[in-house]
Amino acid sequence: MAIDPISSRLQSATISKTGTKTNSETGPAQSTNKTHGDNIEITANSAKINKALESARSEPIVDNDRVAVIKQALSDGTYTIDANKIAQKLTQFDSLLNQNSS
Repeated sequence: MAIDPISSRLQSATISKTGTKTNSETGPAQSTNKTHGDNIEITANSAKINKALESARSEPIVDNDRVAVIKQALSDGTYTIDANKIAQKLTQFDSLLNQNSS
């Protein structure tokens, strides 16, 4: 199953008083009356989403310095695992899941 990138769905929708609606999910524009030409563009949310995507693209996905530190600690045998911290984080995550499912 392929997952389409979200940027392919970010095209702004155009709705006119003539009954014309253009959207990437509805297909080509269809017009019921061509005598009026007033248009409304919905782009504010699209602009915010595009800005967030550009910001995410500029940030590295992996913190290579952090990975190098952990790899070195593992190879040296100095990497410690804090079971209490892991348990706290699992509990916090479980609480968030329960809040969102309610």
